[in-house]
Amino acid sequence: MAPFEYFRFLIFNVLSISLTITNIIDVSKAKKDAKIKILSPLAPEIVADAGTDLVMPCNVSGNPTPRISWLKNGQLLSLNSSYDHPIKDREGLLFHPLLYSDTGNYTCFVSNIYDVKELNTQLFVKTPPSKLTNVTVHPTTVVATVRWHVENDGGYPIINFTLLYKASNANVSDSWHIPQPAHISPAMRQFFIYQLKPATNYSFKLWATNKLGPGEVVTIQAATCQPTDIPEVFGKMLADVENFGASKWLILVGLASVGVITISVISFCFMYHDDNHNDFAEVNVPRIIANPGFEIDLEQCYLMDHADFNDNIEKPVRLNNNTVILPSQV
Repeated sequence: MAPFEYFRFLIFNVLSISLTITNIIDVSKAKKDAKIKILSPLAPEIVADAGTDLVMPCNVSGNPTPRISWLKNGQLLSLNSSYDHPIKDREGLLFHPLLYSDTGNYTCFVSNIYDVKELNTQLFVKTPPSKLTNVTVHPTTVVATVRWHVENDGGYPIINFTLLYKASNANVSDSWHIPQPAHISPAMRQFFIYQLKPATNYSFKLWATNKLGPGEVVTIQAATCQPTDIPEVFGKMLADVENFGASKWLILVGLASVGVITISVISFCFMYHDDNHNDFAEVNVPRIIANPGFEIDLEQCYLMDHADFNDNIEKPVRLNNNTVILPSQV
């Protein structure tokens, strides 16, 4: 190979290597510049009230412009139509209005040919209280007991419960009766309704209320009991007597005997306790024994104060110090 050709070959190889290195540097720089940048991360949790508007942002940048996709609970959201809910906007997801069904885990998936990013958040939607559960009515002749349980307060504390009732055969225009107090305490789980009519079908409505408003209404029906007459009660008792077997009679007699014995034992205990109490009282009372030297004879006192010295007083007088004074002879 001639020297000129050798130098030309060498220069050509050097230029090729330089261009290759330059291309590698340019590509590396382009990849570095093309990384997706998160301008503002999503909050780990987003809490909002139902019925309000909410924008869930996904602020990112990159070159080339990254593609943004949204996932809810791991499922890709189809946001091609303006009628979809939520609506995909250039600023993010637009909820208008926010529904309870929107609660879930959302992911903003961002990608271009050089990079991939994910932004995650959990959305909680607060609502009015949910429908009360285990609502039951236990009626008697004129009183009904309503019981219930709270499954979900909607995210806000319950303010009160509301209970309405009226006869099932009442006219549609008739108003519902509101027992007092009208606003039942949120701590209560049962309520008594008085002054009902016997043997009447009633409809009851019950719901809970929180900061966002009243919850779903629960409607239940129940009938009060038929009053029982006294003769009818005795008739049922006599009918039951005929159906009594020997074993039932033995049990009844045994229970009666046990009751009599128990009453007797209790009465004896009370009597014994009273006797001991009286004896104790008598023992504690001090006995006052009369001192013969301090006895007072009213007749003698009078005679000494009004002595008749013309009379022969022969009866000796005993003073307090037991000194005997004999009458003097005049």
